[in-house]
Amino acid sequence: MGITNTLALLFTRSFLLTWEYQQTVDKYLKVLVVSGLLSIILPVFISQSAAFKMAILQAIITMSSLLAVGFYGVFKRYRRAYYFTSAWFVLCVGIILKSVNALDLLPTNFLTVYGAQLGGVLEVMLLAFALADRINIERAEKLEAMSLALLASGEQLASEKKLMYHSFYDQLTLMPNRALLVQELDKYFKAEINTGISIALVFQFYKVKIRQYQFVTERCARRYFI
Repeated sequence: MGITNTLALLFTRSFLLTWEYQQTVDKYLKVLVVSGLLSIILPVFISQSAAFKMAILQAIITMSSLLAVGFYGVFKRYRRAYYFTSAWFVLCVGIILKSVNALDLLPTNFLTVYGAQLGGVLEVMLLAFALADRINIERAEKLEAMSLALLASGEQLASEKKLMYHSFYDQLTLMPNRALLVQELDKYFKAEINTGISIALVFQFYKVKIRQYQFVTERCARRYFI
């Protein structure tokens, strides 16, 4: 019984991710896990009857605590808590019906005889639905993250293209600027060196200052021909 209680508590922590969303509740569950481990080893040191009574007490505390944790998650509108609380509540009802029937407080019928088994089956079904819902949510979150990443990448690419355009074109006239001229000349002069094909550069000046002509000759012609 101690092992069952301990595994139920560990499953609750894993399913509800209490260490991430409910730190106070997670500390309380850790205390219960330690008490469950102690109930496992107590029969070695005390009498069987005393250990059994302590295990029953620990099981009652565990069941009540898990229901309380589930209802607390529902109160906080935590999505996974809805499935967990429903599944655990159904199992507890089945166990209660079975226990009360064993005490001859309820008539014997299908529900009271097989209440615990029916509760266990319904619990597994509800937890399966919860697992499927969890997978769908994680898949949707991954798709959303990928969409945001692609959107950010597209925006960054557009920004880089815009920056590159402004670096090679005048913002006022939208004409190619000096940087683009130097880049194109470098490309053609390098092609001439690699292929051996001669090229000619013809300038047609319309009120072009001498300083601009000197820039072209110093940066391009002198680099490759002197």
